[in-house]
Amino acid sequence: ASGPLRCPAKAFAAAGQAEGGSGDDGATFTLTTPLYYANASPHMGSAYPTMAADALARYYRLRGRRVRFVTGTDEHGEKIAESAAARGLSPQEHVDAVSAEFRALWEKLDIGYDAFVRTTSQDHGALVREVIEKVWEKGDIYKARYEGHYCVGCEEYKSEGDLLEGNVCPIHQTECVVKDEENYFFRLSKYQKDLEELFE
Repeated sequence: ASGPLRCPAKAFAAAGQAEGGSGDDGATFTLTTPLYYANASPHMGSAYPTMAADALARYYRLRGRRVRFVTGTDEHGEKIAESAAARGLSPQEHVDAVSAEFRALWEKLDIGYDAFVRTTSQDHGALVREVIEKVWEKGDIYKARYEGHYCVGCEEYKSEGDLLEGNVCPIHQTECVVKDEENYFFRLSKYQKDLEELFE
């Protein structure tokens, strides 16, 4: 069984499903923390889910299961470019330093991960290219224009119902910018029926 770790409660729920009440079925138990955003140093909000994931990985290893525990850093985005510029660094120099801080903290906390993913690494780039090419060949990517209120802090478009007066993001308390861009989109609607059946 496998599944991403979004929060400790969901991780332990996934663990229960993996066990199925009958013990080890021989499958590798895979879990992942979020790939932490490398715009700033790690903090309690990043340490807590990583410690929870580590506890779960240790539990399954003690039960004799093969475990693959993945963590890492997400090193792309407008917010990272802004953080790097504020420090007088290139984006790569900035994420190199922040990613090293994450790895140093996990070492201090004795986090026993099996893989540390960096989204700027050549290996990750090659994997992403392979996946994107397969999705493109299936016709699941298309180009279109999109306009809306964009929060740089959240790195997402906001609907009018999500915003405070004056188009202010309720999380960051900053005014969203209006963006009109041509971009590539994933044709999620193609899989709506399959997803509904999966979640039932």
